[in-house]
Amino acid sequence: MNKPIVFLSHSVKDKVALNVLKEILDRRAAGALEFFLSSDGQSIKFGQNWNVRISDALGQAQLMFVFLSKESANSRWIHFEAGCAYNKNIQVVPVCLPGLDIDNISPPLSLLQGFNLHSDDAMGNLARICNEKFKMKIDENFNTDEFNKFNCEVTGSAVRFFTEYESLIDSISLEMANKDLPHDDFAPIAELNKICTERAIQSHFKNKVFSYDDIDSIALRRRTDVTQRTESFEIPGFIANSTVSLSNAKNKMEYSIDATLSPDLFHFNAPIFDSWMERIKLDNIFGVSINWHKHIVGTNKRHFITSRLSQKGISAVDLDYNSGFKFDGLTFLFSANENKAILQYKLSDKLADARLSSIVEILFKSGVLWEKTPQLVEVYDS
Repeated sequence: MNKPIVFLSHSVKDKVALNVLKEILDRRAAGALEFFLSSDGQSIKFGQNWNVRISDALGQAQLMFVFLSKESANSRWIHFEAGCAYNKNIQVVPVCLPGLDIDNISPPLSLLQGFNLHSDDAMGNLARICNEKFKMKIDENFNTDEFNKFNCEVTGSAVRFFTEYESLIDSISLEMANKDLPHDDFAPIAELNKICTERAIQSHFKNKVFSYDDIDSIALRRRTDVTQRTESFEIPGFIANSTVSLSNAKNKMEYSIDATLSPDLFHFNAPIFDSWMERIKLDNIFGVSINWHKHIVGTNKRHFITSRLSQKGISAVDLDYNSGFKFDGLTFLFSANENKAILQYKLSDKLADARLSSIVEILFKSGVLWEKTPQLVEVYDS
């Protein structure tokens, strides 16, 4: 008996990522389904007529997933395949790869119910739809490692934000503190969670409200007029926290927000952060720090730094009694020694700013920062 065919429509630009995804799906289905992928070297054997084999697969398929990316969303061939399948009464499901949102695709595919493949949880939709269509019981629970393996192929090294210097960065941290509250029901992390829910990105969100009245501590009795709400949020490569405090005695509200982004998913998460800032409409400015791994060191000799950086278009400036630098309108602080290297600036525009990647590249290419061979104790401590 022939296996049911699931047609994986895609652009050749996305073939590497789709080959990885097909391998994952094949393992889950354990041979119960045939996932037809024209670029895998197996669905169309050597010597077979390419057009005839695709036509045959379309004639037998009962389900089609149409995979779309920024580079392939307007592919005429993808729309042609989807149209052929739809006319044959094949169930057609648009699926947006990381970097493209389902709300931004154009007709006629936008008229069909689809989803964003932006998380391991969303990968479960592929198995769930197959189960519903073919009355099967394929495991719908995918893990983060499976998604990351697929996602790395989607993004590719060419679009990684920090290019080859990504592996040298430990984290990107952002912080805003002790500012007046915009309004009484201000809940910034809850709004961030909504954004990810809208984009079908699996997140972990917690909300807690407590009063110091509930804490049996002499040291805190003077603060019984304070109520505090804490929120925390996490998606792969992105952790954020917020604390909102209300002082009933002083009738004053304050809040603090901090976030940490991993460099390897920065290209994906930085636009989410920027959307978040647009949504909550804050006038305050985040402080941004790029933290390198322990084995990244640099010079603290300012005459050497200014000389090397000036040759790359970075000029020296004074920032409130601290020595800073400016590149293409972006002002930042930089410090480094044998123990620690850090780059800091105030975020007044988009976090996904190409100038940031250029600055990191210049710091290394100019010899201001470099990578030393880590000691054995550093390897185990990292």
